[in-house]
Amino acid sequence: MRVNAEAYEKVKNDYALKREKAQADLDARRIEVEEAVPEMSKIEKELSGSGLKILDAALSGSKARMDEVKAENLLLQKKRKDLLKEAGYPADYLEIKYSCPDCKDTGYVGIVMCKCMRRALVKAGIEASGLASLLPVQTFDSFSLKYYRNNAEASRRAEHALATMKAYAENFSFADGKAPENLLLVGATGLGKTHLTTAAAGVIIEKGYDVRYICATDLISVFERERFGRAQEDAAPESDTYLDCELLIVDDLGTEVSNQYTVSVIYNLINSRLNRKLPTIINTNLNAKEIKTRYDDRITSRLLGDYLLVMFSGTDIRMQKLKESSDGNDK
Repeated sequence: MRVNAEAYEKVKNDYALKREKAQADLDARRIEVEEAVPEMSKIEKELSGSGLKILDAALSGSKARMDEVKAENLLLQKKRKDLLKEAGYPADYLEIKYSCPDCKDTGYVGIVMCKCMRRALVKAGIEASGLASLLPVQTFDSFSLKYYRNNAEASRRAEHALATMKAYAENFSFADGKAPENLLLVGATGLGKTHLTTAAAGVIIEKGYDVRYICATDLISVFERERFGRAQEDAAPESDTYLDCELLIVDDLGTEVSNQYTVSVIYNLINSRLNRKLPTIINTNLNAKEIKTRYDDRITSRLLGDYLLVMFSGTDIRMQKLKESSDGNDK
């Protein structure tokens, strides 16, 4: 599993807090029991010294002494359990309780990442992606081809788009120095472009890659805040997030205000990521002719030359669903 550095730092800190909490909870339970069972204090003190006795016995090389120390330790543990039971406490009440018994809240079992840390990293990646609310509902399984079947061309394109995005997500990798392709999803609004890019993002995030999603208008706003001094001075530039992430998804390209500045931002973003071999998926309602009209040759040549084109056509799925709902209510 590849690890998103930002997510890893967050998760690592969370695990450190978990270990601190587990120890603090144990200390609190120990104080509670020693107040209720005064004799427990002596046993706990003797048990805390067992580690040093075991080390001394190991260094002495005496098997007999080692066996003796182990027997003493087992006897103390039995006395502790008996006292706990007599006082109405569980036998393991004075044992540290980790949220994950496999890795003891370290995130690793030996040198292998624990499954609990893998889940935590995926969750952190989802939260950072900008797609947290969409990922559970916009999956490949929930993408229905039935909404394209009233038009042969739309159906063919939808099937091709679904297969392309599935393959893209499954094969997403930077292995052997080869970057994944850039994708340009083109079609009118409501035809499933965002759904399929979200579905692909979910699979890619599960692999541990740093995926970021943003609408074109919001992207321009990020750069404007930094350019015109409205960003926090002590914070790292937010634009770096979109320049550096392993996969960037830009939705609704063409909805941003078109002027010299916004065109410059889009060109610099596209060109920078191409030069650094970082893949980008762009969704747009503009067709090829409209792209050429709206943007200069620098952007047009890159979008139509360096991006794999995925076409959508048909009837707005949202409108179809509304009609189905309306028809259902009328019956």
